[in-house]
Amino acid sequence: MSAIRSIYKMPYGRLVLAIIGLELITLLLDPELVVFQLILLLIVYLIIPSKSANRRKSGQRSADKEETPTGGEIVDLGQAPYQHQPGNRASYFITLRQRDQEHTLWGVDLARVVEEHALTSGDCVTLTCLGRQPVKVKDRNGRFKQMHRNTWTATVHSRCYQDPAAHAA
Repeated sequence: MSAIRSIYKMPYGRLVLAIIGLELITLLLDPELVVFQLILLLIVYLIIPSKSANRRKSGQRSADKEETPTGGEIVDLGQAPYQHQPGNRASYFITLRQRDQEHTLWGVDLARVVEEHALTSGDCVTLTCLGRQPVKVKDRNGRFKQMHRNTWTATVHSRCYQDPAAHAA
C-alpha cells in the first residue's frame, strides 16, 4: 500500500496508476494482449521522468555524491525557519556571497561547523558537504521517519575582525 502512495505522490503518479489499472482490466478481459500491454508499460516508464532527473533539472544536487565545495564571504548565519518560510521547522543556515551572488546553505550540522571554527559574518570560507548520514526525525504527527542529514566541514581563508582589540591580539 505504501508503494501505491509513493507512486501517487510522484509527478505523473496518478497517470501511472490509471494506466496500470486500465492495463489490469484489459488483461483480465483479453489475456492474449500481454505482450502489447508490457510494451505499453515500458513506454510509460521511459516517458515519465525519474526523481533524480527532476532533481538535476531543478538545480538540486544528487544526494548520493559528495557535494562540491561552496565558498565565499559569510553574509549572514544563524537559525531560522527552513528557507525563511513561516511554519517550517527551524534549521541552521549560512548565506555566502560569491562575486555579486548570494547562496544560502541549510543544515543542522552547520551550527556545529560555525561553533567549531568560530565563524562570523565577514569571514571568507569554503564549506564542503562530506556526505549524508541517516537519522530518524519526528514529524508533525509525532511519528518518526527516516531522513538524511548532511555533514559539513569548513576551511577558513580569512577572518573579519570587527573588534579592533581582537584584531590587535
